[in-house]
Amino acid sequence: MEDFVKLHQQIREIQNELSVLFTSKLQQLNESIQQYTNNNIRHESTQLSTTLMNTNNRYRILTQDLNRFIERIDGRIESETNNSIESYRKFMEGLRVKLTRIRDDHRLTIDLKQKLINVN
Repeated sequence: MEDFVKLHQQIREIQNELSVLFTSKLQQLNESIQQYTNNNIRHESTQLSTTLMNTNNRYRILTQDLNRFIERIDGRIESETNNSIESYRKFMEGLRVKLTRIRDDHRLTIDLKQKLINVN
């Protein structure tokens, strides 16, 4: 479970780094290429626009893949947490049943007391 939490944190860090990269560098590149292509009608501007579109699509796809991956990890963490809670509930219920049985049956109470005395 700890590994899933660590993986979740690492992916969040990658997402944050990508977001910073996009807003600081890729967004500036988008604007610069937009200005260039608006002012220049050349073969290069078409290539630049196409390359920029491909880069933006790759960024979008990478972001979507990371989001899907983190959703799967979150689901696994939730599932493991629910399983742990359910196991704990079953353990506590079993313990409650045993303690009730010991409390209600005087022979079991005496046996348990003797076992505790012998342990010391």
